[in-house]
Amino acid sequence: MLRLSSSGTYQVIKQLIIHPKTTQKELSEATNLSKGRVSQIIKWLEDKRLIEKSGRTLEVVHPVELVKMFVFTRSMANLNHIDMRIRVDDIGALMHRLTEKDVIFCGTTALTFYDMYCTRQELNFYCPREHLREIKQILREYPRGDVSIRAYEADFLQDHDINHLQRMRVTSEVRTLIDLACEHRLDEAKNLMEKMWITQYPKF
Repeated sequence: MLRLSSSGTYQVIKQLIIHPKTTQKELSEATNLSKGRVSQIIKWLEDKRLIEKSGRTLEVVHPVELVKMFVFTRSMANLNHIDMRIRVDDIGALMHRLTEKDVIFCGTTALTFYDMYCTRQELNFYCPREHLREIKQILREYPRGDVSIRAYEADFLQDHDINHLQRMRVTSEVRTLIDLACEHRLDEAKNLMEKMWITQYPKF
């Protein structure tokens, strides 16, 4: 059993989600991993019937199944986190205030950056452990209300998981899907998944 959160395995799986048709050589070059390490990961995914080989070409049976793999070993609810409900009239202003604490917006909040139809009134973000207490103090300035706030301490977040959008740090499309899957909310990202994979999987 490979550890999904290990840097090498995680990078290969992410590349396969982004590029469902590729080669072992391309994976090795994209991840800077040895051919032997990539071959080991590919063999493991083949045994699970998640990818198929045709000559030198590797094809993912369906990338959403790779995303769902993380559900078996990871849960957002098990991460160290703050869970609050507040009343806030200007979510955008609060988001900009939180960016000063090096947060990275994730989950459905990240999804709003990739799907114009996602307009959930909630904030989900990763934050460094050293800022958790300060962020809790900021949130306590607001009265209790209906806006859900979840601040997570990141587990295996990597630089390539982060996009810079609208002067904010946001989890990448793939990492956003993985996090939503680990919240059992992947169905909310249907538009994003169609956008990512429609050319390869028109019947998704």
